[in-house]
Amino acid sequence: MAELGSDVTKYVLKLLKLIETPHLHDPAEDRLKTAYRNSLHYKIPDRWDWREKGYLPRREEQWRCGACYAFAVAHVVQAQLFKTHGYNYDLSLRHTHTHTCMHARTHESTHARTHARTPTHARSHSALTSTHKRAHTYARTRVARACVLPPQQIVDCSMPDGNLGCGGGSLRASLRYAAREGLERELDYPYFGLQGLCLHSRFRSRARPARWAILPRDENSLQRALATIGLEVRERWLASDFFLGSRHGIYDDPLCTPLKMNHAMLLVGYTPQYWIILNWWGPHWGEEGYMRLRRGVNRCGVANMAAYVELQ
Repeated sequence: MAELGSDVTKYVLKLLKLIETPHLHDPAEDRLKTAYRNSLHYKIPDRWDWREKGYLPRREEQWRCGACYAFAVAHVVQAQLFKTHGYNYDLSLRHTHTHTCMHARTHESTHARTHARTPTHARSHSALTSTHKRAHTYARTRVARACVLPPQQIVDCSMPDGNLGCGGGSLRASLRYAAREGLERELDYPYFGLQGLCLHSRFRSRARPARWAILPRDENSLQRALATIGLEVRERWLASDFFLGSRHGIYDDPLCTPLKMNHAMLLVGYTPQYWIILNWWGPHWGEEGYMRLRRGVNRCGVANMAAYVELQ
């Protein structure tokens, strides 16, 4: 965690803001868990990792904003875009064909390099090279934002559903908001780590969950849904010692109980021994932004509250 200072407890309290929100009616909530029920006759593998299938999400940093709920929902919808359309679906192209960000990156990088050239012969070769590098870096950043969905939109706009911006929120409220309003591109709604005015326009929405459901509270359900439906968001309890920097190995602290949930993360894979989970504290935390959590004992309440989404 890049910003850890001397007062770890105060910093941690700014991050752990998963809260209970009113269970408002949502027509997109599939209480019958239809997709999960349809998966019950499938044979599922002993191990699975969506990263090996090509899904390589950005390892982001929520900073001092208690927005884990927003990152979790934005990422799980993004993951379903990957499952449906392939790696890095380009959200700027609203056509029936599948377009990838790789195509867009080639186009925008070429465009940026072309406009970075200058007719001034007095400029040195090294200066030209530096300009091209900056333009290429900017183009890659801009294209990357065109390929992902914005947590900031959920932070700013989901208060009518019960969330409190950087003061916390829930998966239920965030899924309800995303299914009703849809999510824009991060290129149009970048993350600042502060709550601001809601600037969302439905005309800019690029992805919308058609249905979402809460899984049964057991680890076998998590395994089945992850391998057959797609990546899942989940709530969990994290003990304070968990935040003291990078952790490696399989996390198995008996004090990390399933009694109360205070953080939301993205489940991306499993083996017979552990779950593979993505966090929002940057690439230097844990194992390059990920952690491994012991399976089989509901450590940290991993199975207490897990959800999946389906796209329209």
